Amino acid sequence: MAELLLKVHDQRGGKGAAGYLDGDVVVAWSQNQIGWRWASAICAPKHAGWTSEGLRADGLARGYLNRMRQFRFTRISATEVRRRNLFLGQNQTFTFAASELDAMIAQRLQHPYHAIFGTLARPVWYGGRTRVGVPYVRDVWTWIEANSAYRRADYREAPTGQVEPYAFLMLSVDDMSEEEMTDLTEPELADPDDPGSDIVKKRRSFVRWRDMSQADRGATVEDIDDRRKRVDVRRHKEHSRAVIVEAR
Repeated sequence: MAELLLKVHDQRGGKGAAGYLDGDVVVAWSQNQIGWRWASAICAPKHAGWTSEGLRADGLARGYLNRMRQFRFTRISATEVRRRNLFLGQNQTFTFAASELDAMIAQRLQHPYHAIFGTLARPVWYGGRTRVGVPYVRDVWTWIEANSAYRRADYREAPTGQVEPYAFLMLSVDDMSEEEMTDLTEPELADPDDPGSDIVKKRRSFVRWRDMSQADRGATVEDIDDRRKRVDVRRHKEHSRAVIVEAR
């Protein structure tokens, strides 16, 4: 199951720019993207707790980072840092002035949400790209389930903030690839062959949600239009994108 976030009501663009139109697919989430977003939230370093030295404790956060981030940095001496490419299994060592390295690590440790693990003598941190392909998200969830009470089956819906249930319509749809997800949120350009041309419409893809029956929508048009009301119909029905999504 995947999800679409639809604009409710037209939006005016600033200074002549195109705005979102009612029914536009503002965001599309594949099941893989939903799984990754929940995994990264569950395993966020801010949940990791602290060691007696003020570094992050090992646990879900470090397990996630070891599986998803590109580089792991480890201070191996007063002047050296080893960078391991976790994607390729390759190591590279960098040399700094001891005072420069001390200052850099000390500055990071001052941040209340820092993500430095290990010990003060041998700190470890992560960087580079995050891989979010289907095999990697599946692997990290297998690890999460083996090391905690979290179950991926309980996190099938995209995480939402305080705005989405009041200002947008969220619909469950059949799953999609990353390419399809990107295509659903492409704008309509003045010249389709020129990516730098003016945006005519914010989105090419839209859903006529107002024309759906209430039985299909799961809520009345009046309730969805009312920004004072929280509307979440994702569990009501899984829609077929081939049926409901159109191109402007």
